[in-house]
Amino acid sequence: MLVSFLSKIIYIPALLHSIFLPLKSEDIWFYIGLPIALLGLIGSIIVVADWAIAKIGEPIMRGIYRYSRHPMYVTGFLTLFGVGILSASWVFI
Repeated sequence: MLVSFLSKIIYIPALLHSIFLPLKSEDIWFYIGLPIALLGLIGSIIVVADWAIAKIGEPIMRGIYRYSRHPMYVTGFLTLFGVGILSASWVFI
């Protein structure tokens, strides 16, 4: 419970910081981070779709779940890491 509380102390300010990050499309970091962030977002959509059509009580063995037991963490990390790179915010990363 303490770890969950402490993670919110870090997560909420980082989320608020990410909302106000300036995006500079002429910067090389934008073009490096954009595909990473989009890969994470597309992966998140696939994960939710696989999870939604799964049968109750059976493990999900298709899609990204074939390679990772916790793909929501992986895709969330990719999305946030990509946003940090494309905004060139090393504080956010």
